[in-house]
Amino acid sequence: MEPSHYKAKVNLGIIYEKLGNGKKALTQYEDAIRDNPREPRILQNMGINMKRAGKFNDALNYYRSAIDLDPVNSIVHYNTGILHNIRSEYPEAIDHLEKSIENSQDNVYAYLALGDALERQKEHKKALTVYKDLMGLGTKVHGLKERIQYLEGVIATEAKQQNAKTEREKV
Repeated sequence: MEPSHYKAKVNLGIIYEKLGNGKKALTQYEDAIRDNPREPRILQNMGINMKRAGKFNDALNYYRSAIDLDPVNSIVHYNTGILHNIRSEYPEAIDHLEKSIENSQDNVYAYLALGDALERQKEHKKALTVYKDLMGLGTKVHGLKERIQYLEGVIATEAKQQNAKTEREKV
């Protein structure tokens, strides 16, 4: 592969990211975008780079552009969901994480992030379902059984509280 090819630049950018040099990675991604501005992988990597630099709005713009070009890309939806989770934008996080799972049912991290976003939205029953679905994949995830038990307890407590409230309202 010749050094000026955009894929080589993306791969070099990824290497720089792994070495902790976000600035050099950004330079490679910018060069790659000039070569091929409609390549979702480049836009996704630019988004990841911007997220790591704390430039969340820029990251979101790159992710949106990548999704526009490749709407079923599970990885871009996952990264977009994670960014929305970081920004406490849980409905948006849930939407993108669900799309990530829809397009790639084996992304353990997407299940975990979706369960987390649902819990933060106080949608405990849905979070429990997601965690049980994850367990059904057969992948061992540290602490998953405990998380499921915890949510079952939360849901039982919520049901008791709702029943007590209903009984008080009858009186």
